[in-house]
Amino acid sequence: MDMPASLRSPRLRFGRMSCWVSPPDARVLIVNNDVGMYHAINAAVLHSIEEGIASSCSLMVPCPWALHAMHLLRQRPEISFGIHLTLFCDTTHYRWGPLTAKEKVPSLLDGAGELFTPAKVPELLAQARLDQVELEFRAQVNTVLFNKRGTRLVHPGKSTSRQDRMPSSGRPAIAAMMSFGNGHRPWRSQRRDQFA
Repeated sequence: MDMPASLRSPRLRFGRMSCWVSPPDARVLIVNNDVGMYHAINAAVLHSIEEGIASSCSLMVPCPWALHAMHLLRQRPEISFGIHLTLFCDTTHYRWGPLTAKEKVPSLLDGAGELFTPAKVPELLAQARLDQVELEFRAQVNTVLFNKRGTRLVHPGKSTSRQDRMPSSGRPAIAAMMSFGNGHRPWRSQRRDQFA
């Protein structure tokens, strides 16, 4: 596949093989996402932070290993993390549910009473009620606050910081964060600023 001329950088050739060379000002962003999903993810992400490869992570609170992740983060208060607010289960073979009682958030559940999988997100979007989305997001934030006292929440997952540009589906995240005195503010540190 050919790269558009506007994005083209030098290409190295090795016989019949070739690869693109990054421009000298290129940066790599390592996103330590999905902490809490599996024990191995928790261990790998914390190891990458401790080794200086990454500097923060995001926690998926409804996942099976989230309590373990919160325990590890509580032991390492210097690690910045955000809450990856989630309304669906990333896998079909290793399921998790909402933190809110299922009878209080039926619009977030599929026909079997489970969180939707990625393939069925359009169905979730078609039926999800914003009041139930906000209820579940609040439960996820409350769980972190309860399990990691003194936490300053740094970002609500993947949303924009400008509320006036945010789609209506993102407003429950902001409402949940604002009620805890934590507006959406991106995490900042000297290490992060060097990549700005």
